[in-house]
Formats: sequence, C-alpha cells, structure tokens
Amino acid sequence: MTTNPSPSPSPGAALTAALDRWARAASRLGLDPLATAAGGLLLGCELDEGTYARLVEAQGGTIAPRRADLLRVLGVDHGEERASHGLAALEARGVASPLATYAGPWLKAELELDRRVRAHCLGAAPSPVAPIPAPHPLPRVELALTQIAARCVREAPRLLVLLRGRSGSGRDLALLRVLGSIGVPVIRRGPHELRQPSDPFEPELSGAAAVWDPRRADPSADDYDIARRWLARSPTAAFALLDRHQDAPDVDGRIQILVDLDPVDATERRQGWEAALGGTLAPRAVIEGAAAALGHRSRAGAGVASRAALMLGDLATEDVGQLVTFAEQALGALVRPSTMRGVLIEHPIVPLDHIIAPRDTVEALRQIVLLARLSASVETPGRVGVKALFSGPSGTGKTMAARAVATALRLPLYRVDLASVVSKWVGETEKNLREALSAAEAAGAVLLFDEGDALFGKRGEVSRGADRYANMEVSYLLQAVEAYDGIAIVTTNVRGNVDTAFERRFDACIEFQPPGAPERAAIWRQELGEAGRALPDALIADVSKRAELHGGSIAAAARVARVLSLSAGREAVAEQDLREAVRVEFLKSGSSVQAARWTKAER
Repeated sequence: MTTNPSPSPSPGAALTAALDRWARAASRLGLDPLATAAGGLLLGCELDEGTYARLVEAQGGTIAPRRADLLRVLGVDHGEERASHGLAALEARGVASPLATYAGPWLKAELELDRRVRAHCLGAAPSPVAPIPAPHPLPRVELALTQIAARCVREAPRLLVLLRGRSGSGRDLALLRVLGSIGVPVIRRGPHELRQPSDPFEPELSGAAAVWDPRRADPSADDYDIARRWLARSPTAAFALLDRHQDAPDVDGRIQILVDLDPVDATERRQGWEAALGGTLAPRAVIEGAAAALGHRSRAGAGVASRAALMLGDLATEDVGQLVTFAEQALGALVRPSTMRGVLIEHPIVPLDHIIAPRDTVEALRQIVLLARLSASVETPGRVGVKALFSGPSGTGKTMAARAVATALRLPLYRVDLASVVSKWVGETEKNLREALSAAEAAGAVLLFDEGDALFGKRGEVSRGADRYANMEVSYLLQAVEAYDGIAIVTTNVRGNVDTAFERRFDACIEFQPPGAPERAAIWRQELGEAGRALPDALIADVSKRAELHGGSIAAAARVARVLSLSAGREAVAEQDLREAVRVEFLKSGSSVQAARWTKAER
C-alpha cells in the first residue's frame, strides 16, 4: 500500500501570502493605493502563470510585463491617467525597474520587481529578529524605559528615543529592553554606513526600528542631515545611541525623549553592580558588599559592569575583596583596543611604603588615596572625581608616586602617551583626549598625564593661527578634566608651566623635591636590594653624599651596578661596580667633570 505525499501549498495560497506581505510592506514604504495595486499586479505576474497569461498576449514575445500591459489592466478600474501616476510612483520608489537597457517608448519597457522586494514577499529574505526583553539594572532607567515602551504602543511613529551616556553606560541594554517589550526588530546604522549608497527599502521593508549609532565618531553636519532623513523613515519608533558630547538629530514630526544612562551617584553604581554580579555563585551578602565597594571605587556604568560580570562566570567566593579584585581585573580587560589610542595600560605593584620622600609628601599621597576611596560618599555639586598635580624636577618620583596611588587603590593605571595623543590636525588632539578620558572613566582606572606640560601649558597671546588652536586645545582639556568623573594625575617638571586655571581644579598639588643625602642612601639600599646588602653603610653614605642624584637616576645606576656584578660572575654588587655605575650615570647626563672624579676615586 502506498500513500500519497502530503499536498504542497497551492500556487494560489503562496501568491496570497506573498500579496499579504507586499501590502504590509507597501504601507510602510509609503506607497499610495495605486502604486500598491501596480506592485501587487506585477508580483502576481511574476509568481502566477495564469495572471501573467491574462495580462500579456501569448504571441507578444515578451518575457516580462510591459508598462502598457500593466496600465491597461489598472486603467479599467482607476482610469488611465491615475494608473500612470501609480506606476510612476512605484518605479520612483525603486520597487520596480526596466528589465534591461531600453531606449524605445516608455510604455513598451518590460518591468520586474527589485530582487529584495521579491525575496521579502516570498519570505526568503532574512528578517531582523526582535530582541528578548530584559529589565535594566538601574530602577530609575527601568521606569523610564517602561514608560517609553507604553508610549510606543500608542504613538510609536511619532517618537525619537535618545539614549545618551558614557562608554559602558548600558545604552545597548536600554535599546534591547524597549524593542523587546514592543516586539520590534532593529536595524542599526552608523555615520559611515549611511554615507554609502543607501538601501531604499530599509527599514521600511522589514518594519524594523531605525537606530542611528554614531558612538565614538564625530558626525559632520552632512552626517546629521543623512541621519535625520533616515530616522524619519522608521516605520515605528526611531532611536539614537549618543555619547555625552554628541547632539541629537532633529527629525521633523518626531517627539524627542531623552534617557540619561549614566549613574548619577554611588547608589546607582552599586545597583548596577548588584544586578551584574547576581549571576555569580557568591553569597548574597558577598555580592552586596562587593557591589558597594565597586560603586565607590569604580565609575563603571551598568553596561560594562554586566559584561565584566559575564567574564567571571559562575565564580564562587565568600571573600568580598576577592570578588572586587576579579571584577576590577575584568573591567581592565574589557577596554577595547580601538578605544585605547594614546593610552598605555599598566598594572603596577608599587606599595606606598616604597616611596622614599619627606613625610609631608607621603602623607599627601595617602590623603589622595583616602579621597579617592571616599569621594563618592561626599559628592559635591559641580565637582566630580579626584585630580592631583605632581610637580618637581625629573627623576624625583612623580611617576612612581602615581603608580603607588594606583596600587593602593588596586586599580589599573592608564598612562597617556602624548606622542600618540597630540596631533597636527585640527580637532584630532581633542578627539584622542576624549577617547582616553572615556576609556579610563569606563574602567574606573587611574589616568596619568605624564609630563603634562605639552597639554596643560599656559595659554598665550594669539599672534598666528596655530596659537589660537593651541589655546583651544588647552581650553577643551580644562573643561574635559573638570568634568572627568575619575582619578586623574598630572605630572610636570615645572609647576609654573601649567596654566593657572587648572590649579583650582586639582584636589591636591604635591611638590616633589630632590632627595637629600639620607633619602638617597635609603633609595640606594632599596634599589640595590639583596645584591647590595653586603656593601658597607659608610660606602653607601659616602656615595649618597657625593653623588647628588635624583631617585630615578639612582634606580638606573643601581640597575647598571647589578648588571656589572653579574657580568663579572658575582651575585653581590662590589664597590667598583657601584662607583662605575655612578660614573656611567653622570656621563649619561652630560656631567663629564663629575664622571672624571668618580674615575679618579676608583683608582
């Protein structure tokens, strides 16, 4: 006994489904009833032999419907002139076009549907999928997104939702939350993509929400104009994901709704971390303790916090400090290389006790650490973050002190590379600085402007065009550093080189003085370590008194001394190694007279 295979859908059913898709797409494309009817007739000719046979003559020699054939059928119900307008509108939208290059009469040209429209009507085109909704970690933001989703149900085509925040603030989470709630897919375009020849059918064809994503870009006036026109085409609510400094495109006929995704205080940062760390296997009390600590220590937003927590997986720990450490390590690893132009990442291990300096200097460094830890608890309107200025001659320990502050706070150190940041092109320096500040702020790192004179120098009189742009860079940096919600340290060899407008914006200004003989002796012992333990105290005291080197120079000389001892087959540094290292250091600095004295002393 044989069984017949299940019958396949009849051509009529397939055509009906395709025509239904076309009708919905035509409505989103803004086609009038006549253009919609012309497109449906053309679709029927392509998909159904009976429709095609009734439209064209059997011996006409055509392989596709001609304009004249379509107009003859449409004109029966609508009139010839109105049918011509409908067909012209269909072609003007790009839905239909001549089959081949044709130079004859307009009426005899053979037409076909655009392949993308045909694939959509047949259900063969890949369609965007609506995201799965998930609540936003911040209750304030979740309430705003819930209200927006409710408005989208009533008046979606009139809305332009602006999601603004810093890098890692959770703008993508907010977007998926709204679109998932209303069951609408998304089509995302950036300025570069929209500059290319645009697709005339999206987002209308799929019915997806148009999302403009100019983050980490500098859109031009033309980009804003292109975005304005593209967002206006969204068949539902339109969205824009914006950085803090970016303006919103003004879309005619759309009501702007702004949602600020940045945490407003330590409480919201704690809420974001609690939601993010909820996926770990740590006890609830440990998660709450770690979230409270991270909320004070890091300025990370809900987006980057959730990504960092995903890197922890199902971590099970009952130690709050360990969970905080792992989360901060994940934060540092999450900073994308594309955002790190001009920034060198360090994970220093320099205890504060390693800083050999006058007591007042060390106490000032401890106060900076304390201020950084507790600043979130004493937030002052108009003043955010912690900023410090380290000044003093080269080699007095300014950079090491910055590393010690980062170590004490258990945070990575982001050191700005001025050679990569400063650009001869107008506006590029500001752009690079903005990216450096954004990356450090998102990861909660300590940001170090080493030898910051080049950026924070005094503004001068404008005598030529370059002076005006240099003053603009300093003015921009002045505002950017003041608004920077993180820990920033600027080092300079001469405090007087820094623009005075910066000084009132620093929470601490520490002057690093050259070390005296006792400090130099302690630095020699510290840098030589076990290899120099056998050297007599009298020799160290004599070298410290006669060789007035700065801490950085002593560290370099101690390294040379250890290399000399190892090259001679000795593990311990000998007196001749030490004196030769001092001589090399003086020669390196150009002090040939001092170097000669140490040569004579050795003999």
